[in-house]
Amino acid sequence: MSLLYLESLPPRTLKGAILHLLCAVGGLARDQVGRIELHGGAGVVEVPDGTETRLAKALDGTDWKGRRLRVRIGGAHTAPEQDDHFGRLARLVRLESEADAKETLERSRRLTGAEAEATVDCLAGLVIAEESLGLGGRCIV
Repeated sequence: MSLLYLESLPPRTLKGAILHLLCAVGGLARDQVGRIELHGGAGVVEVPDGTETRLAKALDGTDWKGRRLRVRIGGAHTAPEQDDHFGRLARLVRLESEADAKETLERSRRLTGAEAEATVDCLAGLVIAEESLGLGGRCIV
């Protein structure tokens, strides 16, 4: 499998929408598409070897949901983060975020609701009305 890197994706793009785009515009069958990863406004899709050039030409510059997609071809079986500097930075930010969230969660589980709110790390009894993605893939509620 080869990798396609999709950039300038619309906000809140779902993997199913990417799959539909590859099938409709790229002419792939659903079972030909491999792993799909989304990282904020970018995504990585595994496609069959030999189809990546045709797909990149068909999708690059396509106006999709008000955004002009940028598509480039990556090497086979390479992680997106190892391909370029910004991908590596995104991976490191994600790892740091996950570690920080895990530590905060473990700490807040030991505290009562009032004590946890006093640490300014969490809110007790919060009801989420809306959410979206922010810088670094962080969730804004």
